[in-house]
Amino acid sequence: MNKLDGIQLIQKIKNGKVKDGSKIKVFYDDGMFDESYVTVIEYKNNDIIWAPNTFKVSMLYDSYYRFEIIEDNDKLEKIEIMGEKIKTFYDGDTHFVGTNTKDRHFYIPILNKIINHINKIEEEMRK
Repeated sequence: MNKLDGIQLIQKIKNGKVKDGSKIKVFYDDGMFDESYVTVIEYKNNDIIWAPNTFKVSMLYDSYYRFEIIEDNDKLEKIEIMGEKIKTFYDGDTHFVGTNTKDRHFYIPILNKIINHINKIEEEMRK
């Protein structure tokens, strides 16, 4: 998804284009250095919520800040035993799930059970 400036984000919220419970990633880019991640805010119950000392309302009208809307109803994906998901599961560190195929076959089913459990809890909380 394309990143929005603060005014575009407010317009999307005003027009009902942002779903309740959506997470919104905040980025800073002054054009001099690489864009940097700042925080995640949440649009919930017609309000923008953030953790203390992580976000200021002025960021919405500061041209250096960009926002990316992430739908909250996305579920975690299970990890495949073979393929690209192993390589990208944890910042490209293939050693996270084991250093050889035997270790991968041991850890991945355990991680998938954890993912299923987290998805189940989140589904129950949405009800």
